[in-house]
Amino acid sequence: MDYQKLTPGTALSAGAKLWVLPDAQNCGWTSVIDWYLNLQVSQATHRSPQSIPQPLQEMIDELKIPLTKPAPFSPKSLMVVSYDKLPNEQTLILPMTDGFSKWLADAEQIWSNLGKPSLRFFLPESVSDQDFQQKWTTRLPAGQLTLVSSAPNLGAQ
Repeated sequence: MDYQKLTPGTALSAGAKLWVLPDAQNCGWTSVIDWYLNLQVSQATHRSPQSIPQPLQEMIDELKIPLTKPAPFSPKSLMVVSYDKLPNEQTLILPMTDGFSKWLADAEQIWSNLGKPSLRFFLPESVSDQDFQQKWTTRLPAGQLTLVSSAPNLGAQ
């Protein structure tokens, strides 16, 4: 597997169009990146989707108006357009609720649906580079995949 490993000092540097992170409980980088994204990640975790008001839903049902609701890939995943805040184009926050294998498979499917842009994974703290290498089987051209596995040292001055 051809990938570049980044240090905490270079983790937020330019180089990949899509950054993929687990939730803040599984990765210290998520809180750091959330800060640069004006706390959009934190705000989104406390929101629930709006439902259609009952009178409107009754009219829709009565008139038999076809209504398609977009089905989210994952109920808690969050995609943020981040080109004006970070040196990437998009940031995907994907909670790791069903284990690393499922998290990685979900990330790979979203990445594929986006046209397979260059990719940077901020690995969950419980996952080593070797774990990632064993599970990620997709071959990418040189320079298209970067990994960040070390948590940021938030206490350093």
